[in-house]
Amino acid sequence: MFLYVDTNILISYFNTNDRAFSETHALFAVSSLDFTTGIITLLEFESVLGRLRKSNRITFDPNVENTLRPLSPANQIRALTKFCFNSLPIRIVPVSALETLVFNRQNYKIENTFLISHKICPELLLRTLDTIQIAAAVKIKHYEGIDIQYFLTNDQEILNKGNEIYSHTQILPISSTDLTASLKINP
Repeated sequence: MFLYVDTNILISYFNTNDRAFSETHALFAVSSLDFTTGIITLLEFESVLGRLRKSNRITFDPNVENTLRPLSPANQIRALTKFCFNSLPIRIVPVSALETLVFNRQNYKIENTFLISHKICPELLLRTLDTIQIAAAVKIKHYEGIDIQYFLTNDQEILNKGNEIYSHTQILPISSTDLTASLKINP
């Protein structure tokens, strides 16, 4: 089963205080699940992780914290991001191609994820990064040939629009709770 992983799932996996901590650990342990995400997730992860650390709302293992202590805050975020992505069985799919967006009788070269975002944004009316994340999943499905079936997220706004998102993308948003239940996994 191919899943596109939203940033909040990755944060849940590493944040021992997160309500979905156990579920995400159980899911990433299932070898039959294929986890994929876009490069936008890497950027968003660094941003969210930095804000959570600055406000002391995320905790890591004490050994990890001790290793980070001598680093500057920015280098701590970079090191944690590498650590997090290297710890998980997740594939990051990079930018694949530029396309032409015709807007106001002008041609603009635009990365295909943003072109897809431009097309689905008025239909879905989600926050910008959420639209880009969904577009990245669509890009991976259609341009990279990876049959993404589910958009794994715990973002309630995305989950509330699940049927609408599916009708435009043929990718169904699913929460970690629903996925663990459907796979009969006991976190």
